[in-house]
Amino acid sequence: MRAATSCGDVTRNRSSRSRRRTVPLALASTVAALAVLGCRNPAPLWEDRPVLPHDVVQSILGLGDSAVFDRDLLPSEIPVVPRKERLRPCCAFGYALRPELGAIPIPGLVLQNVTSVDGLGPHRYDSGVLSVAPDEDQDDSGEANGLVYTCRGGFIDTAHVRDTADWTMFLGATLARILEQGGAIALPDEGGARTVHLEPMSPQLIESYGRRRIGVSLAEWLAFQLSIWHEIATWYGWSSIPIFPERASAFSPEDLYSNALGVRLAGGVIAARAAVTDRTYDRTMDRWTREALEELGAVDAETAMAAAKEVDGIWWDSRRRVPDERLVLRRSFDVSATVEPWTVGRSGPKALAWEERHCPAGAEPLPLHIAEELGGLRFAELARLEIRPTGTVRLRMPAADAVLTQADFPRLAEAIRAEARVEFGPRSDRFDE
Repeated sequence: MRAATSCGDVTRNRSSRSRRRTVPLALASTVAALAVLGCRNPAPLWEDRPVLPHDVVQSILGLGDSAVFDRDLLPSEIPVVPRKERLRPCCAFGYALRPELGAIPIPGLVLQNVTSVDGLGPHRYDSGVLSVAPDEDQDDSGEANGLVYTCRGGFIDTAHVRDTADWTMFLGATLARILEQGGAIALPDEGGARTVHLEPMSPQLIESYGRRRIGVSLAEWLAFQLSIWHEIATWYGWSSIPIFPERASAFSPEDLYSNALGVRLAGGVIAARAAVTDRTYDRTMDRWTREALEELGAVDAETAMAAAKEVDGIWWDSRRRVPDERLVLRRSFDVSATVEPWTVGRSGPKALAWEERHCPAGAEPLPLHIAEELGGLRFAELARLEIRPTGTVRLRMPAADAVLTQADFPRLAEAIRAEARVEFGPRSDRFDE
């Protein structure tokens, strides 16, 4: 078993993993390449330990008591988690999607990206479908992702869930070790240079709230801000491979809710001390993700495809090919701390009747909340996400400042909402007909 590396430290040092690039999930034109390359994922980075029992999924979803932080941790007890470097490829909204490369359709290739809980592969920290740098330590993880439909949370993109969960894991461990001195945590570029800045905290404040609680709460908030920036950057032209645009998936109806779910799940895993090793984290995330989806009312794949069909022509256009940006007709731009799900029944009377036939009575949409403070500690006063836009993003972004923070995201989201209304119609930011 490999020992933990130091790439989770507050430095710009990178392991060989940092030189890899991922393929955008929404682009089916890469499927053939994936089959040829035999994509694999990194070997475990920590030690093995049995999975702790599940007891907080309901509290994660706001349906029960809050997760209990029993004993606080010393900095030396916190694992050094390697920095997340990859982006999981998945999923353009819709089902049975047909891809094209440039303006040329790819015959015989159809993306069946709608799945069920049973169709998911096991979670693996920092998993990615494709890396261009060979790594002798790689092995197959079997992770599989897709769109799962749930009666209370709408469509859930499990790649988004897992990516934001992994960011929460990395940030939680890294921040908790440096609360006293503060510091800058350099992140991989995505539409610009990204850095998390943490202000020093007094020992009295840390003792009052608890190191682990502060680290987890800050990490949840920051990971969600990172997910918002990803939507902004892809709208303005960033993509993991420049020749494959990803604007079609920017602010897709399921994205922000899926991100919030990933943040809450990982926060619960850390709170329950089920992330001491890579295997305990992976196993617990895998188990809790499945249980959370079941709690939200996950349906089978056939029913999920029928749900997508109910909003064809409203939320998406099945006549379009991936990555046509007009494939997705409706976008969710609410970047507030409470994220409302887009359930199919909210799109109109016909879809509501379908949902009443396929979902239990009383299965109301379940909002998810991302805390912005802990007691009297406002997170925006303790930490900030700083971004220096570059390339296409800086060129396309209206009146782009040289340096952005999370405080700019609501303004940018509203600017994108206005652009979408012009491009896709005045109801492009609404779930109803």
